[in-house]
Amino acid sequence: MALISPKSVEGKYGVSTAELARWRHSGEGPQYYRISARLVRYGTDDLDNWFHDPANAHLHDLPVNESAELCSV
Repeated sequence: MALISPKSVEGKYGVSTAELARWRHSGEGPQYYRISARLVRYGTDDLDNWFHDPANAHLHDLPVNESAELCSV
């Protein structure tokens, strides 16, 4: 599992760094790792699992299940 910065999460998933910070503060967002007081990283596997979990769909605009999206006609 690779660790990526909040800015990289923003680029990959379209969720702003400010929104990620709000999620960290409220405990709603994906698991994160606080490396130091000012350094936060997210695991790529954790992010993929969190963004594709239907329980979290109300917090973002990404498709919950990629395979369902690919199979739709």
